[in-house]
Amino acid sequence: MIYRSSGSRAVTRAGISTSAGSSSRRLSTGGASPALAQRLRREIAAIVGPEHASLARRLQALRPWAKEHLPSYEARRDYFADLVARELP
Repeated sequence: MIYRSSGSRAVTRAGISTSAGSSSRRLSTGGASPALAQRLRREIAAIVGPEHASLARRLQALRPWAKEHLPSYEARRDYFADLVARELP
């Protein structure tokens, strides 16, 4: 499965955007199984809520600070993974 830019209720519902514009990520099976993609979109939409959008905005706001203060990709990855784990137990 791949993710493509486009509107998807599953991710758009949470308000998570991939750029400054309104593009979101859309789940696709690349045409192999539209029925599977549709089911996965429904299941994702059922678990992605406003708390995910709020967290995404907070994490996005922290990115410039992290790039300036955390010396490596690994340090930034671990920092953000810890924040996500604490926010979404």
